[in-house]
Amino acid sequence: MGEIKERPTVQEIKVRVKTDKGSETRSGVDIDEILRAILFDMKRDNKWTSTAEMARRIGVPQQTLATFMDESGPGTGIETISKVCAALRLSPIDLLQRHERYHPEQGGRTQFADDLVFDRFRAVLDRGEASRLVRVIELLRDSGAFEEVLTAAERILPGTLPARKKGAESAANT
Repeated sequence: MGEIKERPTVQEIKVRVKTDKGSETRSGVDIDEILRAILFDMKRDNKWTSTAEMARRIGVPQQTLATFMDESGPGTGIETISKVCAALRLSPIDLLQRHERYHPEQGGRTQFADDLVFDRFRAVLDRGEASRLVRVIELLRDSGAFEEVLTAAERILPGTLPARKKGAESAANT
């Protein structure tokens, strides 16, 4: 087990999940690799000369950090992440946002395209408004009136709504 000489490459992982329609394979990123890359960058940027020095600076036992930084190792536990966050005065979100995978405005990519849609949704509605709106949408969909409401909105606000994909009308009513 030695020092990492180059920044770890983030690998995709696949997981099989059960859904209402059976099961499907979904992919995501290996969070351990994200964290290894972040810690590698921090070590380089702070000019820490060894994993032992980095461990002292962030308050994690050297053996724990060395084991985690070994790409063939078992990965990290929540306790180690918590200690790193506390030592650096970062929330877990702030820590992850140090990696370009979670920082799309700096040239990375969004992990899930829907995240941007949901982020916009969260930005304009508080939790109560969002809950009520979701309930209204469910009722409209269940009653078959959802497409009618979208058509009316497009008439009232021409050119402001994204174009619907062909077949969306039949899919929305299923």
